[in-house]
Amino acid sequence: MSRFPVAILAGGLSTRLRPLTEHIPKVLIDVAGKPFAVHQLELLCRNGFSRVVFCVGYLGEQVRSVLGDGSACGMKISYVFDGPKLKGTGGALKNALPFLGDAFFVIYGDSYLEIDYGRVQQVFLKSGKMGLMTVFRNADQWDKSNVLFDEGRIVRYDKKNREPEMKHIDYGLGIFKSRVFDNYADGQALDLANIYQDLIARSELAGYEITRRFYEIGSFHGLKETREYLVQKKTCPGIFLDRDGVINRIIMRNGRPASPRTLEEFEWKSGVKDFVRQLNDHDLPVVVVTNQPDIARGKMTRSVLNAMTEMVYSAIPVDSILVCPHDDSNGCDCRKPKPGMLLDAAQIWNIDCERSFMIGDSWKDMQAGRSAGCMTILFDQPYNREVTCDFRVNNFQQAIKLILKISKDQIE
Repeated sequence: MSRFPVAILAGGLSTRLRPLTEHIPKVLIDVAGKPFAVHQLELLCRNGFSRVVFCVGYLGEQVRSVLGDGSACGMKISYVFDGPKLKGTGGALKNALPFLGDAFFVIYGDSYLEIDYGRVQQVFLKSGKMGLMTVFRNADQWDKSNVLFDEGRIVRYDKKNREPEMKHIDYGLGIFKSRVFDNYADGQALDLANIYQDLIARSELAGYEITRRFYEIGSFHGLKETREYLVQKKTCPGIFLDRDGVINRIIMRNGRPASPRTLEEFEWKSGVKDFVRQLNDHDLPVVVVTNQPDIARGKMTRSVLNAMTEMVYSAIPVDSILVCPHDDSNGCDCRKPKPGMLLDAAQIWNIDCERSFMIGDSWKDMQAGRSAGCMTILFDQPYNREVTCDFRVNNFQQAIKLILKISKDQIE
């Protein structure tokens, strides 16, 4: 799926970071050896974006001078200047519409958001709404919560009048259809928060909950945290999970292990939800990589597969789900035992495969993991006793202890 363009709001005065920002715009502050905006662009590029529009104001010429046209990082960058009178975040977006097409992402110039952007775009398109806000269950931990999010729906959003029942926060990433801005006059000062509130009032704002925390440089504390994170991150360990036999139970057909073909056959494995949450608590990216050849063989429909994928996303806080719908005869690079899905995910999430784990129940999972350079963990089953692996476990408790012990030893 091709990505919408991204508008980056980078026109503020950055008064909270004075005197640091008296002579340099916030997006150019050095973070872990490079301007913060470069970190943002590298992250977006890994996630398949090719077009970025910077909405700039204060010291905006410096941004254009440093970042250029984007060719250095394989992207096309445009710049839209606020002008002598500040237009606000919403006004800046309206000013940039000629560069943004029919729909676009919006992020703030001080936010570093490691998420599955493709998944967010899918949710937006499926919703049929005019806009989407991503939210994070913050409970006042990193900033004051300002969103009432209930059963997948954004009920209220207010940055000024916060209420005790608000447990979520605006995560800092949104999507809009351009015609949303037809309701607002050209040149008027407009806050993005007002646009969100108007969409809520019209039942035109979709919501999507993110489970991975955000990083930001809007304050000195946030800048310190983000610097520390990006210095130590560079590449991080990750967890690759097979689906059938790990997340859900295997179906036995004619005495052989097989994938479920109907929603009625899909049965969760006990303990998997808590297992993934524990991995989240230790800030380990979790990516599902699954072969589904029944699509190519005509034994399962795309709609059923998509419904199963939605079930996993809704119930388990995985970061991404990659699916190979091919059979061996297709000769693709993504079907395990080939490592294509793992290598693609590693590029997107900046994962160091040599410090990572592939968890599965078959020789194809283990071979894919080894080919990608990962350590391999096999869930012991009667049908895989002859499979070669690095580690063999009987349950999720053994798996999490093993992963955390090895990860700790790697750090030390």
